[in-house]
Amino acid sequence: MPAHAAAKQPIIFCLSPNNGSLHAGQEIALTQPLPETMPEGLAFTALSAGYRSSFATASNGQTYAWGYDGIDLGVGTAVEYPGPSRLATPQGVHFLSVSAGFTQTVALTAEGAVYMWGHIYSHSGPRSWLAESRPQKVDLPAGEPASKVVSGLNHALVLAADGSVYVWDSTTGAVAWEGAAREKIHLVRVKTPDGLRFVDISTRDGYSLALSAEGSIYLWGAPVESDEYGYGSHPHRNTPVELKVTPQVRFVSIGAGSGFLAALGEDGGLYIWKIGKGQWLSGSSPSVETGYTRLEAPAGARFTALSVGDDHLLAMASDGGLYGWGDNPDGRLGTGKADSDSKWKTGLQAVAVPAGARFTSVSAGENHSLALTAEGKLYGWGSNDGHQLGDGSGDNVLVPTPIPLPPSGGDSEDEDESRPMDAASVKITSVRFDGRLGTDLHLDQDSGVWLVTTPKMRAGSSLMPDPEGGALPVDVDWEYKGQPQKTKRFTFSYHIEDPSENNDFAPLLFLAVALTVGLLLLLLKAIRWCRSRISRPQP
Repeated sequence: MPAHAAAKQPIIFCLSPNNGSLHAGQEIALTQPLPETMPEGLAFTALSAGYRSSFATASNGQTYAWGYDGIDLGVGTAVEYPGPSRLATPQGVHFLSVSAGFTQTVALTAEGAVYMWGHIYSHSGPRSWLAESRPQKVDLPAGEPASKVVSGLNHALVLAADGSVYVWDSTTGAVAWEGAAREKIHLVRVKTPDGLRFVDISTRDGYSLALSAEGSIYLWGAPVESDEYGYGSHPHRNTPVELKVTPQVRFVSIGAGSGFLAALGEDGGLYIWKIGKGQWLSGSSPSVETGYTRLEAPAGARFTALSVGDDHLLAMASDGGLYGWGDNPDGRLGTGKADSDSKWKTGLQAVAVPAGARFTSVSAGENHSLALTAEGKLYGWGSNDGHQLGDGSGDNVLVPTPIPLPPSGGDSEDEDESRPMDAASVKITSVRFDGRLGTDLHLDQDSGVWLVTTPKMRAGSSLMPDPEGGALPVDVDWEYKGQPQKTKRFTFSYHIEDPSENNDFAPLLFLAVALTVGLLLLLLKAIRWCRSRISRPQP
């Protein structure tokens, strides 16, 4: 058995791009994400809880991610990261905020630039998924800067500095496919009445909210189940309509949940509306307008901040307290207990804030929660099935608990288990696409990246390929300091633009058709012979 060089932080390759055509000749790069080390004494300034993933921006200008959500973490590869790992951001790019969605993540820089990565879904292109393992810049029309970004189920919203809202989703035509080798994300402006200016946005499972400068809530789309898209072809899906509230309330914050929406009023109250699945929220006055519940903060306090997750929400109060509402099967409300089958029956619950801690911001995810103190310390609680709480255990946490930071790499030059492998000692010996060797495998000396050219590949495992594309295994054989290492396996997503692209099966198909025709001709001759024998006069 070959010896393996030991390292706590092994080389983790990234196949980039990890999607394309079945045709031969596409160049693929094998790169490495940044090592899982962080400077000591780091403080965090912003956070975001997603779907089994967590993000936090630090005082050094870098953003870190942990958990598991395919390639949506943006660290450059689809693996599970049990602790904060630095995002593979472009050189000189620093994120002001990050919003983690179900399949994709969006981020905003201080200059108003928008970046997106993950499994970006689309019905309008030659295949269903645009997969980006690292942050990619998304330009707003006319170079307009953005002020906020939010990510939902399979779509994202961008609030521009001028108060307009842009959307990317799978049915608006917002994803334009430019050329066969490279796709680019485009954003489409949401149709709004003239003069209407938005100051806040939120989105969840197929529907979106926007808050006007006058304090009114506008909504559009249709809430859907997590296993269906549900957009259809409704002509008013992108036409926001006002949510009328009686008596009239001026709202200051909004949040979209799964099957409910919430808002904070200028009066300090918390308002919650229930929404039915598949209910259209545009094109006519929404029926949710008569069904809200108002919750009040403890006596002498008022709610000051709101974060809405999938089936729960968190609300901060002026007295320093933190309160939760919604489902709590895994401790996501942070009360010290879990409530099974509690679909919104728990009422408003006080989060067990640790003694001496005062949270300045919170974020509710799909099934976990995050909080940040004034000192820049992170806390997490709730589900930990994807290591989204960053403690490496995978166990659920019922109360706010500090998220440990990984040890710093230190300044020592000695190679030990706390340091990543030396990339210069890595040699890739072969890359196989569904068992077929890639060609022109070599190390680019300028970038230090290994490059390989794809061979001609075959789609699927049956005679006829999937007309919408699919995925094939890619195996990478490599050595470290001359010693063979365990083969790395990746997935290459393919699309089929022309049926002739998958012509490996053409000879078999031709043979099958020829045999079928031949058998039919023989059968026809046999039938004619039998008929002639039956009709022949008997002697």
